[in-house]
Amino acid sequence: DIPLYLVTEYGGFANRKVIDFFVRYAKVLLERFKGKVKYWIVCNQVNLVPTVQFGSLGLYDEQAENMEELMYQAVHHQFVACAKIIKLARTIDPEMVADGTMYPASCDPKDVVLTMKKNRMQYYFTDVQLRGEYPIFALRYFKEHGIHLQMEADDEELLKENPADFLAISYYY
Repeated sequence: DIPLYLVTEYGGFANRKVIDFFVRYAKVLLERFKGKVKYWIVCNQVNLVPTVQFGSLGLYDEQAENMEELMYQAVHHQFVACAKIIKLARTIDPEMVADGTMYPASCDPKDVVLTMKKNRMQYYFTDVQLRGEYPIFALRYFKEHGIHLQMEADDEELLKENPADFLAISYYY
């Protein structure tokens, strides 16, 4: 969970400044546990943010007029923070996402296509973190839904050069 202070004073991950706070926090942990922890998951279950916006991103109801856009902006900031931390981790200790898959209600093609579209936006989270770039379907979704992400010049390069090393799966069912 994100510290409450970062929510009340900065608006959570919606504010790009939170990236630097998170990276500093991670640096302390990486240095403290160097050689003791081999595998790190920077942001566990990042794709659950549509349902756990407060705990993961520090977003609260009615924080903005377009909450969906704010959520994806905050997730972008979280992706950038993760890439920076992965880059940092590789310099500190060179040895060193959740699934919400949906199933169609029936074999009716409308149900199948709807489910495919919904699943795509679940896969977007791992696509960005493991492939290091935004998939075309996510960019199309943002355009169709009036979602405009603010990116700095080096964000795309940072994501591309610092993808996650592995995908962890928690199987609950």
